[in-house]
Amino acid sequence: TRSRVRAMFRHRLCEARREAAAKHTVVRPRLICGGGDGTATFALNCVFGALLSEDGAFLWAESDLATYFPALVQMPLGTGNDLAGVLGWLRTIPGSLVRRKKWFEDALSPARPLRLFDVWGILPDDNLRVCQMTGLKSSLPVMGTAGPAVPFLSLLYFSMGFEAFVAAQFELNRRDGRIANFMEYAKQIGAGLLGSRRRNVDLTGVKLMMSGDEQFFPPVDRPKSDSEYMSL
Repeated sequence: TRSRVRAMFRHRLCEARREAAAKHTVVRPRLICGGGDGTATFALNCVFGALLSEDGAFLWAESDLATYFPALVQMPLGTGNDLAGVLGWLRTIPGSLVRRKKWFEDALSPARPLRLFDVWGILPDDNLRVCQMTGLKSSLPVMGTAGPAVPFLSLLYFSMGFEAFVAAQFELNRRDGRIANFMEYAKQIGAGLLGSRRRNVDLTGVKLMMSGDEQFFPPVDRPKSDSEYMSL
């Protein structure tokens, strides 16, 4: 997000905090985000980016963050809409105008119950370069520099191997409609399991660098072989 846009967004967040604080009862601001799980991730990243200073500290006091950090209202306009479903905002937007009106009334109602959830992410240092899959060449993945929509701050999913390859292939072939996207997912799952691309999901040779003596997979008492993960 550009610095000017981030500054404007920060200003709006502070305005919402002041308006909420001026009310007689505690009202948490709402952030309505239309899209799927990836859009929700990007929206949360924008909020954190706007409220963090250059030295990594929050601009708001801890009490303000606890009381006025905006509640995410996820409008289910994506494909899977897992986060919207978990938070109670349905997995598809209501079809009728009456039900849509009721959806927005619930979204803006102070009486709507809130659900707390953890936000986790990968915080790279300045030397890390993030890449993303841009295509295939002779059935081998081709990587390129990640765009601004890959925030690497707040993540909903983190996957490796088959699931990651299917997700990457789907992103390269994303469709306009929800049903078409589900069909594309099914196509990429079949190609990953049975097609010539299945060898791209092999994790042989992957090394996990971690501090301390903790090793999560493979278990330390399990014999190593070329077909297993390698951890260090």
